[in-house]
Amino acid sequence: MYSNLLGEFIGTMTLTAFGTSIVANLLLKDSKGNGAGWVHINWGWAFALMMGIYAAWAFGAPEGDLNPVVTLFKLITFGTYTVPHAIATMMAEMAGGIAGGVVTYFVFLNHWEATDDPGIKLGVFGTGPARRDLKCNFLTETIATFFLIMGIQCIVRNMSGDTSSFLLPFMIGGLLYTIGAGFGGPTGYGMNPAVTWDHALPTHFCRSPARAKTTGSTVLLSPLPAPQPERFLLFWPAGWLAFN
Repeated sequence: MYSNLLGEFIGTMTLTAFGTSIVANLLLKDSKGNGAGWVHINWGWAFALMMGIYAAWAFGAPEGDLNPVVTLFKLITFGTYTVPHAIATMMAEMAGGIAGGVVTYFVFLNHWEATDDPGIKLGVFGTGPARRDLKCNFLTETIATFFLIMGIQCIVRNMSGDTSSFLLPFMIGGLLYTIGAGFGGPTGYGMNPAVTWDHALPTHFCRSPARAKTTGSTVLLSPLPAPQPERFLLFWPAGWLAFN
């Protein structure tokens, strides 16, 4: 058994539980945070990512990827993992995403029935375009992903010493806030498969049969108007620009 799996699972669960609960607090009827606004979501996800990384470190995952695409990038570019280790790590991250969504479901247990719109319930667990145009949505997600990867590489490159390492989650959280505030409007910046693809189960729980016009398969499609392959392709030019 690989020693980092528990940490990646706990870290991704922490990220997803905080992140989706932040959105639920904003969207679900009768929640005290209802209508808090876009800035609430951006700050919340930034700190959710920060806490997710710290949780991953605390439970034995020094890389703190929390994202299958990051794990794949490290496998191919740096050889951080063997292929079986990378696959196991990505599975742990995806499982953590499911667990985090289920946590949010139980936190807001008596708010799902009070919320009539199934689209709002779906919006807790996944992102979708403000204006649906696959070409434009793809372009937006591509640009956001490019700056995410380049930003992480630039931050890591400029770190030095234990103090900088301790502050790394704050810096990456700040990067995520900036991306959300700047690029998140068109599509909701769904850049993590473990977060955006793993919510079919909690979404199935929270919708009532009478109101369910949204299916679990929609959860897999709506979070990312732009397909995932651009995430893999953009790691290399973004990393090259940061390190050369």
